[in-house]
Amino acid sequence: MPAVFLVSDTHFGHTGVCKFTRSDGITKLRPWDSAEEMDEEMVKRWNETVRPNDKVYHLGDVVINRKALSIMHRLNGDKVLIRGNHDIFRDTEYREHFRELRAYHVMNGMILSHIPIHPESLGRFGVNIHGHLHANRVMTEVWGKYVIDPRYHCVCVEQTDFRPILFEDVIKRIKEEGGNVVSLDQKLVETGVDSFGVMMILTNLDDQFQFLLEEEKVEMLDIPNLTFNDIKDRHNVCKQLLL
Repeated sequence: MPAVFLVSDTHFGHTGVCKFTRSDGITKLRPWDSAEEMDEEMVKRWNETVRPNDKVYHLGDVVINRKALSIMHRLNGDKVLIRGNHDIFRDTEYREHFRELRAYHVMNGMILSHIPIHPESLGRFGVNIHGHLHANRVMTEVWGKYVIDPRYHCVCVEQTDFRPILFEDVIKRIKEEGGNVVSLDQKLVETGVDSFGVMMILTNLDDQFQFLLEEEKVEMLDIPNLTFNDIKDRHNVCKQLLL
């Protein structure tokens, strides 16, 4: 069965990122002296990690220049792009390398985005998996001290050994940090007949859920251990609860 990976902020072709430093102002953000050296090593690590039939969600800032887009042809995986602030080229240019382009994606009740979403918008999702911050994390103040906010998890390459990270490993990290990871089955049990909660479930499955059901492309929903009929049954239950 294909695995699911996440990655963000590869910045292929970006010479400047090799000159950036971490928050201490001394330690290099990335351990390479040139974009060429960086690109080759990250391609190597990517293909060591991802198989050709695995799925990869790239959470934005893929490349900095058009020339570097050609690198995407060398990378394993069925790739989906959640666009970042540096992904400024025409859609057609990205569609040569990515099966889908999105502004965000909801998976297993969590929202995937490039830039961390505002806490007031996080609401029903519980956890935001994001990029953009490179080596930094979203922090929150607790009793006068700043600690990592467990509602946010960054998958920038600086935090994943400069390679895509397995979705299951992201879940483990989130749980270790105290994040609220709730499975689909738990949501169905907890929701009961609450219509707003049922709408949440339908939304969290996929924004093209009905189309995928009709086309029987259930593998695109990225819900492990559920067959097509399992998901269709749950969808029917949700619709009945809304009547």
